[in-house]
Amino acid sequence: MRSKLIILCALAVLAGLRTPAVAKVVFTGYGNIQMTAHSQYKIFGDPAALSALGLPGIRDAHTRGFNIESLGLFATTNLREDMDFLVDFTYRQIGNTTGETRLQYAYLEYRPREDVTGRVGKILLPFGFYNHKRFYPFQRIELTAPLFQRTILGLPIAHLGADVQKRFQTTWSRIEVDFYGVNGYGATPSNPNQFRSPTLPGGLILSNNVGATNNNGDVAFGGRINFAELAGKDMETGASYYRGAWDGSGKHFLQLINTHFHGNLSRLDVVAEYLHMDVEEDSGFAAAVGEKHWMTDGGFLVMSYPLWKIREMPLSPFVAAEYTVSHGKERRGDQEKMAGYRAGLTLQAMESVRIKLEASYLNYILPIYGAGKLKLELYSAVLGLVVSF
Repeated sequence: MRSKLIILCALAVLAGLRTPAVAKVVFTGYGNIQMTAHSQYKIFGDPAALSALGLPGIRDAHTRGFNIESLGLFATTNLREDMDFLVDFTYRQIGNTTGETRLQYAYLEYRPREDVTGRVGKILLPFGFYNHKRFYPFQRIELTAPLFQRTILGLPIAHLGADVQKRFQTTWSRIEVDFYGVNGYGATPSNPNQFRSPTLPGGLILSNNVGATNNNGDVAFGGRINFAELAGKDMETGASYYRGAWDGSGKHFLQLINTHFHGNLSRLDVVAEYLHMDVEEDSGFAAAVGEKHWMTDGGFLVMSYPLWKIREMPLSPFVAAEYTVSHGKERRGDQEKMAGYRAGLTLQAMESVRIKLEASYLNYILPIYGAGKLKLELYSAVLGLVVSF
């Protein structure tokens, strides 16, 4: 499998050497401007748990204001008829300066046949539905993405490596089969022996574990099978898999399993995903769930429907819910729990302009083994303006 990936990379590079020295670059982008009309959060819990996380005690705060949640710039270069190079820069924490600049993806795409596509570079992992089709704010009806996907796994999930996709057309579906090899998730930047840890800030977030190089001698492998255009309708379903060593020695593994469904039937749009995560020998999160071998199970559901029109502008209500729980394999300790609910309206003012209003509620419980629990409750109402260009 590794040899095939190496051969694919070599062929892509050699093909690129035969392209013209000058290529046209096409720029597109988007802006996501938000006004927080009301946001209230409360952090509370057992005193020992608050102290372990460096929190002084109960915190209750209200916020309001404007911000540019994200500003993205895409660049696409057509190197030749069957080859492109694509880059996405996203800017966040924008004020007088930009506090955060992300290279979301940057890869060479090669299409040797109509039914085969290869990608090399920092690629979007073919994992689930949302990661490819809905992670940009202009792609989705709802204002914000599911919290676990967005803040824990990282959205988009993009790693350095290569992917090959083969497509098959049948009478009842278009079948897409992906196989990829990437550097994968590594250990936390602060501790090479921990995959995730109940610490603030940053220890809970797995996107921090994706580095510029591989932290061990193994390549993470995975794949996805997707059945699209089921029975000729805008409907698809599929399953994804990821497996790779996360520690420097390459002995302890992370597995991710995902199933997804998307359907747009009679204008009702439904997206649902389920995720199972399995982590071996993680001393970091053992401090939360009481076991080094731990798992996460959960999923989300998003539904929207263009119910009304205002001067020929579609107005779509939407609802979303998600729930995840993390626990030890033997369930000897406590559980991390996250539950979120969102509802709102989206007005399609123009083809490239959407106005969104969203109210949300989040409840999060993080156990600290032997110290009790940290609890977070968040209520918010946000107005967003999403412009693509």
